Amino acid sequence: MRLYIIPLCATVAALFIETALAQNDWPVYGHDPGAARYSTLAQINPNNVSKLTQAWIYNSKPAPDAKTNWRRVESKTTPLVINGVMYFTTPFQSLVAVEPETGKKLWSFDHQYNPRSPKGIAYWAGDKSSPPTLFFGTEDGLLIAVNAKSGKTVPGFANEGELDLKPGMRDNYPSARYGLNGAPAIYKNLVITGSYSNNSSPHGVELKYGRIHTCPSRRDNRFATGCSSQSDR
Repeated sequence: MRLYIIPLCATVAALFIETALAQNDWPVYGHDPGAARYSTLAQINPNNVSKLTQAWIYNSKPAPDAKTNWRRVESKTTPLVINGVMYFTTPFQSLVAVEPETGKKLWSFDHQYNPRSPKGIAYWAGDKSSPPTLFFGTEDGLLIAVNAKSGKTVPGFANEGELDLKPGMRDNYPSARYGLNGAPAIYKNLVITGSYSNNSSPHGVELKYGRIHTCPSRRDNRFATGCSSQSDR
């Protein structure tokens, strides 16, 4: 077993990887749907942990036109490892896929929205008509779907792979901040995500099309009976 260390500028994220692909997957933010954060891997133990050495480094230096605030740069991401590929986000508007054995970049998806201190991403295996997909949020309230094989946005999801969750969220508080600050979760046919706004509840969004099936909570009683999907707004 090796310890793969991913320096994301000043912060280091670490993940234990074993050579057997059947055992080394970390497919969900908390390892499993119950977020147990537990692995049965036992090759690293108190007797040999001091002998671990750095295997590779990935430099997450941002693109020249990336929106950055160097005074606030940090990374809290938890990488996912699925079918022999490691996926993680950086504080500089990037989602990256690398070989876990070597750190070789397979692809990088760069967006132009506000960067965030990302905590994680979600993976959906896809189906006959949809590709394996990675979901992550942005500081300015977008949920983005990226093809896990190609690193391109998924055209059938919302607006060419991007869903803006802000409409309706700040009706009564137009100056309030609204963004996605945690790892989404996959449940049945939905990707579920929360936010750091005080005036909202989690959203459930269709995995394939990006239609919203749960809406922000409203203090106004006119909205207490339910809400429509994104396509009806």
